[in-house]
Amino acid sequence: MKTILLTLTYLVGVGELVLAGFFWISHSKNEIRKVMAMLAFSTSIWVITSGLTSYVSQNPTSTFFMRIVFLSGALLVVALLHLTLIYPIQIVRLDKMHGWLLYTPAILFSIISLTSNTIVLGFTGSATDSGRIIPGPLYNLYNFYVFGLYLLAVIILFVRKRRADGIHRRNLNLIFWSVVIGGIPAVVIDLLIPVFTKGVYPNANYGAISTVIWLGVTTYIIVRK
Repeated sequence: MKTILLTLTYLVGVGELVLAGFFWISHSKNEIRKVMAMLAFSTSIWVITSGLTSYVSQNPTSTFFMRIVFLSGALLVVALLHLTLIYPIQIVRLDKMHGWLLYTPAILFSIISLTSNTIVLGFTGSATDSGRIIPGPLYNLYNFYVFGLYLLAVIILFVRKRRADGIHRRNLNLIFWSVVIGGIPAVVIDLLIPVFTKGVYPNANYGAISTVIWLGVTTYIIVRK
Protein backbone atom coordinates (compact mmCIF):
# COMPACT_ATOMS: atom_id res chain seq x y z
CA MET A 1 0.00 0.00 0.00
CA LYS A 2 2.79 2.39 0.87
CA THR A 3 4.47 1.81 -2.51
CA ILE A 4 1.22 2.75 -4.26
CA LEU A 5 0.88 5.92 -2.14
CA LEU A 6 4.46 6.97 -2.82
CA THR A 7 4.06 6.32 -6.55
CA LEU A 8 0.94 8.50 -6.57
CA THR A 9 2.79 11.13 -4.55
CA TYR A 10 5.60 11.40 -7.08
CA LEU A 11 3.20 11.37 -10.03
CA VAL A 12 1.27 14.24 -8.45
CA GLY A 13 4.49 16.13 -7.67
CA VAL A 14 5.92 15.75 -11.18
CA GLY A 15 2.58 16.70 -12.73
CA GLU A 16 2.45 19.86 -10.60
CA LEU A 17 6.02 20.69 -11.62
CA VAL A 18 5.04 20.44 -15.28
CA LEU A 19 2.01 22.61 -14.51
CA ALA A 20 4.27 25.25 -12.96
CA GLY A 21 6.37 25.32 -16.12
CA PHE A 22 3.26 25.66 -18.26
CA PHE A 23 1.94 28.63 -16.30
CA TRP A 24 5.33 30.36 -16.25
CA ILE A 25 5.92 29.93 -19.99
CA SER A 26 2.39 31.08 -20.85
CA HIS A 27 1.97 33.88 -18.30
CA SER A 28 2.75 36.76 -20.72
CA LYS A 29 2.73 39.27 -17.83
CA ASN A 30 -0.58 37.87 -16.57
CA GLU A 31 -0.33 38.11 -12.78
CA ILE A 32 -2.81 35.31 -12.12
CA ARG A 33 -0.75 32.87 -14.20
CA LYS A 34 2.50 34.00 -12.58
CA VAL A 35 1.03 33.35 -9.14
CA MET A 36 -0.29 29.98 -10.33
CA ALA A 37 3.24 29.12 -11.50
CA MET A 38 4.55 29.93 -8.01
CA LEU A 39 1.72 28.01 -6.36
CA ALA A 40 2.19 24.91 -8.54
CA PHE A 41 6.00 24.98 -8.17
CA SER A 42 6.00 25.30 -4.38
CA THR A 43 3.30 22.62 -4.11
CA SER A 44 5.26 20.21 -6.31
CA ILE A 45 8.40 20.64 -4.20
CA TRP A 46 6.36 20.13 -1.03
CA VAL A 47 4.77 16.97 -2.43
CA ILE A 48 8.00 15.44 -3.77
CA THR A 49 10.06 16.09 -0.64
CA SER A 50 7.22 14.81 1.54
CA GLY A 51 7.60 11.52 -0.30
CA LEU A 52 11.38 11.54 -0.07
CA THR A 53 11.28 11.71 3.72
CA SER A 54 9.84 8.18 3.68
CA TYR A 55 13.03 6.67 2.27
CA VAL A 56 15.69 7.79 4.69
CA SER A 57 16.54 6.98 8.28
CA GLN A 58 17.92 9.28 10.94
CA ASN A 59 20.64 11.21 9.17
CA PRO A 60 21.29 14.72 7.80
CA THR A 61 19.57 13.83 4.51
CA SER A 62 16.19 13.17 6.14
CA THR A 63 16.45 16.42 8.07
CA PHE A 64 17.33 18.31 4.88
CA PHE A 65 14.29 16.88 3.05
CA MET A 66 12.02 17.85 5.95
CA ARG A 67 13.42 21.39 5.95
CA ILE A 68 12.58 21.63 2.24
CA VAL A 69 9.04 20.48 3.11
CA PHE A 70 8.74 23.38 5.56
CA LEU A 71 10.34 25.84 3.13
CA SER A 72 7.95 24.98 0.29
CA GLY A 73 4.97 24.87 2.67
CA ALA A 74 5.50 28.50 3.66
CA LEU A 75 5.70 29.60 0.02
CA LEU A 76 2.69 27.48 -0.90
CA VAL A 77 0.25 29.09 1.53
CA VAL A 78 1.32 32.66 0.74
CA ALA A 79 0.91 31.98 -3.00
CA LEU A 80 -2.55 30.57 -2.31
CA LEU A 81 -3.44 33.69 -0.32
CA HIS A 82 -2.07 35.87 -3.13
CA LEU A 83 -4.29 34.08 -5.64
CA THR A 84 -7.40 34.68 -3.52
CA LEU A 85 -6.63 38.41 -3.56
CA ILE A 86 -6.37 38.73 -7.35
CA TYR A 87 -8.75 36.13 -8.83
CA PRO A 88 -10.93 36.81 -10.70
CA ILE A 89 -10.52 40.56 -10.08
CA GLN A 90 -8.03 42.21 -7.74
CA ILE A 91 -9.52 43.25 -4.42
CA VAL A 92 -6.16 44.51 -3.16
CA ARG A 93 -3.76 46.29 -5.47
CA LEU A 94 -0.33 44.79 -4.93
CA ASP A 95 2.52 46.90 -6.24
CA LYS A 96 6.09 45.64 -5.91
CA MET A 97 6.50 46.93 -2.36
CA HIS A 98 3.27 45.37 -1.09
CA GLY A 99 4.06 42.18 -2.99
CA TRP A 100 7.37 41.92 -1.17
CA LEU A 101 5.63 42.59 2.14
CA LEU A 102 3.20 39.75 1.43
CA TYR A 103 5.96 37.27 0.65
CA THR A 104 8.64 38.45 3.11
CA PRO A 105 7.51 36.34 6.13
CA ALA A 106 7.36 33.20 3.94
CA ILE A 107 10.80 33.96 2.48
CA LEU A 108 12.21 34.49 5.97
CA PHE A 109 10.69 31.23 7.20
CA SER A 110 12.13 29.50 4.14
CA ILE A 111 15.63 30.84 4.77
CA ILE A 112 15.40 30.01 8.47
CA SER A 113 14.12 26.50 7.73
CA LEU A 114 16.91 25.76 5.26
CA THR A 115 19.87 27.28 7.08
CA SER A 116 19.23 26.72 10.80
CA ASN A 117 17.79 24.41 13.44
CA THR A 118 15.20 26.90 14.66
CA ILE A 119 12.20 25.30 12.90
CA VAL A 120 13.31 21.70 12.33
CA LEU A 121 16.05 20.53 14.64
CA GLY A 122 16.06 17.05 13.15
CA PHE A 123 13.91 14.35 11.55
CA THR A 124 13.91 10.58 11.89
CA GLY A 125 12.43 8.87 8.86
CA SER A 126 11.64 5.22 8.24
CA ALA A 127 10.50 3.15 5.29
CA THR A 128 8.01 1.29 7.50
CA ASP A 129 7.05 3.55 10.39
CA SER A 130 6.02 7.15 10.89
CA GLY A 131 8.84 9.63 11.08
CA ARG A 132 9.33 12.03 13.95
CA ILE A 133 10.12 15.72 13.71
CA ILE A 134 12.48 17.10 16.34
CA PRO A 135 11.07 20.63 16.61
CA GLY A 136 13.13 23.78 16.96
CA PRO A 137 12.10 26.87 18.95
CA LEU A 138 10.17 28.41 16.01
CA TYR A 139 8.33 25.21 15.07
CA ASN A 140 4.98 26.20 16.59
CA LEU A 141 5.25 29.76 15.25
CA TYR A 142 5.77 28.36 11.74
CA ASN A 143 2.71 26.10 12.09
CA PHE A 144 0.63 29.01 13.36
CA TYR A 145 1.72 31.10 10.37
CA VAL A 146 0.94 28.41 7.78
CA PHE A 147 -2.40 27.47 9.33
CA GLY A 148 -3.32 31.15 9.70
CA LEU A 149 -2.63 31.93 6.04
CA TYR A 150 -4.54 28.86 4.87
CA LEU A 151 -7.51 29.81 7.04
CA LEU A 152 -7.36 33.42 5.82
CA ALA A 153 -7.34 32.25 2.19
CA VAL A 154 -10.41 30.08 2.86
CA ILE A 155 -12.23 32.99 4.54
CA ILE A 156 -11.44 35.37 1.67
CA LEU A 157 -12.66 32.83 -0.88
CA PHE A 158 -15.86 32.32 1.12
CA VAL A 159 -16.55 36.06 1.31
CA ARG A 160 -15.71 36.62 -2.35
CA LYS A 161 -17.93 33.82 -3.60
CA ARG A 162 -20.83 35.15 -1.54
CA ARG A 163 -20.44 38.62 -3.05
CA ALA A 164 -19.82 37.53 -6.65
CA ASP A 165 -22.44 36.72 -9.23
CA GLY A 166 -22.74 34.87 -12.51
CA ILE A 167 -19.75 32.93 -13.79
CA HIS A 168 -17.43 34.44 -11.17
CA ARG A 169 -19.63 33.14 -8.35
CA ARG A 170 -19.67 29.64 -9.83
CA ASN A 171 -15.90 29.59 -10.39
CA LEU A 172 -15.12 30.94 -6.93
CA ASN A 173 -17.49 28.41 -5.41
CA LEU A 174 -15.63 25.57 -7.15
CA ILE A 175 -12.25 26.91 -6.05
CA PHE A 176 -13.47 27.41 -2.48
CA TRP A 177 -14.69 23.84 -2.10
CA SER A 178 -11.63 22.38 -3.80
CA VAL A 179 -9.34 24.31 -1.43
CA VAL A 180 -11.38 23.15 1.58
CA ILE A 181 -11.75 19.51 0.52
CA GLY A 182 -8.24 19.21 -0.89
CA GLY A 183 -6.56 21.32 1.77
CA ILE A 184 -8.01 19.79 4.94
CA PRO A 185 -6.13 16.45 4.57
CA ALA A 186 -2.85 18.32 4.13
CA VAL A 187 -3.52 20.63 7.10
CA VAL A 188 -4.66 17.82 9.41
CA ILE A 189 -2.13 15.14 8.41
CA ASP A 190 0.97 17.23 7.81
CA LEU A 191 0.40 20.19 10.13
CA LEU A 192 -1.93 19.46 13.04
CA ILE A 193 -1.12 15.78 13.71
CA PRO A 194 2.63 16.45 14.19
CA VAL A 195 1.79 19.31 16.59
CA PHE A 196 -0.57 17.27 18.77
CA THR A 197 1.45 14.03 18.64
CA LYS A 198 4.75 15.64 19.64
CA GLY A 199 6.35 15.60 16.21
CA VAL A 200 5.06 12.30 14.80
CA TYR A 201 4.91 12.76 11.04
CA PRO A 202 2.66 10.25 9.17
CA ASN A 203 4.45 8.46 6.34
CA ALA A 204 1.20 8.01 4.40
CA ASN A 205 1.18 10.85 1.88
CA TYR A 206 -2.57 11.45 1.73
CA GLY A 207 -2.07 15.15 2.42
CA ALA A 208 0.37 15.54 -0.45
CA ILE A 209 -1.82 13.59 -2.87
CA SER A 210 -4.89 15.66 -1.94
CA THR A 211 -3.25 18.79 -3.39
CA VAL A 212 -4.20 17.54 -6.84
CA ILE A 213 -7.85 18.36 -6.01
CA TRP A 214 -7.61 22.12 -5.44
CA LEU A 215 -4.70 22.69 -7.81
CA GLY A 216 -6.43 20.70 -10.55
CA VAL A 217 -9.77 22.49 -10.15
CA THR A 218 -8.12 25.93 -10.01
CA THR A 219 -6.02 25.17 -13.09
CA TYR A 220 -9.06 23.99 -15.03
CA ILE A 221 -11.00 27.16 -14.24
CA ILE A 222 -8.14 29.54 -15.07
CA VAL A 223 -7.06 27.76 -18.26
CA ARG A 224 -10.64 27.35 -19.49
CA LYS A 225 -11.07 31.11 -19.28
